[in-house]
Amino acid sequence: MANPIKMLAKLTTQSKQIDGMGFGGAVSDKLEVAGALGMPNPNTGKKISTEAYQMARFVYVCDLKDGIRVKARINLFAQTHKGGIKEVTALKISKAALAEFIQPKTIIDKTGEFRIISKTSAELATDIGIKKQSFTNSHNELFNKCFAEISIWSQDAIAHLNATMCEQDAA
Repeated sequence: MANPIKMLAKLTTQSKQIDGMGFGGAVSDKLEVAGALGMPNPNTGKKISTEAYQMARFVYVCDLKDGIRVKARINLFAQTHKGGIKEVTALKISKAALAEFIQPKTIIDKTGEFRIISKTSAELATDIGIKKQSFTNSHNELFNKCFAEISIWSQDAIAHLNATMCEQDAA
């Protein structure tokens, strides 16, 4: 159980009220996002796909159960599209693709802005635990397929959230 003194210390005008609701502002909290995910899309009338729902719950609501489901789904995707790659390596590639999607490699450019850059073959080989000489086009292709699949799930989730959150704001 959390220390009650530390919990009370967190109750500032910058955090949350005792009932858990914020003090205002434009930031959507996890409950609003979770509610929007459960609503049908006002433009299409359809519910969000299972893959996109689980991805959004994992990334935006920090639901660890759905995180496990996303990892299992991308592992299954990697196993079915592995080609001539060992199964263990395919699983490591799917894990690296998910990690790269959630926290991509960034640099600060000359203007001081953050810019996302793709990892080199040697960095990907290190991430999946193989020698960089052993990293082939098949490995890179599987990584790109996994990354693309994760991106599709995330794009679907973002489109659904944008539509439903705008509908909630209008109501």
